[in-house]
Amino acid sequence: MSLRFKRIPLLPLRGSGILAAAVVAGLSLPTGHVAASTLVSLPMGQDITYGGVSSPRTVQSTLNNPAAPAASGRRGFWTGLGAVSVSAEFGDVDNLIERAEDLEEALDKDDLTLAQAEELKAEFDAFLEELGRDGYVKLSAAAQLPFTPFGANLPGWGGAFSLEANAIGSARLRILDAPIEVVPTGGGDFELQSRTSAYVKGAYGAQLAVGYSAVALHRPDGQLYVGGRLNYYQMELSKGIIALEDTDDDEEDFGDAVRDDLDRNTAKRSVTSLDVGALWVARNYQVGGYLRNLNEPSMKYPTIGRNCDSLDSGIAQANCFTAASFSDRIALDETYQMKRQLTLEASTFTANRSLFAGFSYDVNATRDIVADEHQWWSVHAGYASQSWWIPGVRAGYRSNQKGSELSYYTLGLTLFRVLNLDAAVSTDEVEVDGDKVPRAAMASLSLELYF
Repeated sequence: MSLRFKRIPLLPLRGSGILAAAVVAGLSLPTGHVAASTLVSLPMGQDITYGGVSSPRTVQSTLNNPAAPAASGRRGFWTGLGAVSVSAEFGDVDNLIERAEDLEEALDKDDLTLAQAEELKAEFDAFLEELGRDGYVKLSAAAQLPFTPFGANLPGWGGAFSLEANAIGSARLRILDAPIEVVPTGGGDFELQSRTSAYVKGAYGAQLAVGYSAVALHRPDGQLYVGGRLNYYQMELSKGIIALEDTDDDEEDFGDAVRDDLDRNTAKRSVTSLDVGALWVARNYQVGGYLRNLNEPSMKYPTIGRNCDSLDSGIAQANCFTAASFSDRIALDETYQMKRQLTLEASTFTANRSLFAGFSYDVNATRDIVADEHQWWSVHAGYASQSWWIPGVRAGYRSNQKGSELSYYTLGLTLFRVLNLDAAVSTDEVEVDGDKVPRAAMASLSLELYF
């Protein structure tokens, strides 16, 4: 295969290499979670099953609505003991790896007849177009810091305070397709070439959030709680394009090229946002809503595809020129804005809240840090055990009305009232090696403590 651009050799187009690049991009980000942020659409702990509902039975879900900590009825101190959450999402392309390997084999041939070259071009141009339309890999991960989130609701304080200290991160790789060209190699032979490239975008950083909530109205049939949360984000945003060339380098070198290009195109940003919420709580139900990113802060990604001749690396120049060539399909200058999003919630439960069911709905759509659009609704039901020995169980369904439009079945289990295991798998599937597998999945493990 010989993929070249601006006379500078680029990087190998491999099915497994494309996936490796996405993994490298994801692993390059020290990742974590923000329970109530639109930056990364990755729930933590029981939130995978609960959706956006504020459940007093778990630390993570208590912080969905800024008004919920005071409404939980919990007194004293409560804290998380650490959590890990991961997710992966793939584009709707069947047998991506196998078909990409067939394409690689075709592009490696440099002794084709004109008829053979034209036949292969006709076969794989359609595949490249499909890759450009639907080919992507998205990875997110989370590692909540030990002993956070932390909350306190003590007599005489007038309300409940909460503190979060987390890291966040997400990476997305998509394919920018270009037509295959038939190129003579001399002696009557021909080969195939293409400017197809991988576009990688990612962000990682930290969040510190301080919240306060209290009773605003007390009535015999229920109480109205209100609250606010101030979030401070310190982020590093990266983006780059890696053209796919013919070399004998292995996949690790391809991953190194992805990492190097992201390192060259990284910008540090800091912003502050404000969330507010209200929650009406009665004996057997609660209803409410919360508004995130009230002030709509923004962060600018590093510019790519500009001043390419000033770069001191041939590979860097090649990737820069490649980015410029796709300026009609991607933004070379890009600013991400944390748009306001209103979420409504409702739930019903028994008097001791052991049996429950809930529903949440995002009124409007927003985009996450890698520009994927999200507008979720979710429903769930379950049993929260009061015993250390009887597990708690929950199940639900969540659906994104925008962007990927993926829906998930969710399931969670609580052991010893401390350990939470939650997972979600998409209802949509793709074919891999002839077998159907979910297009997306999430999983989380969390620990929490009340005292």
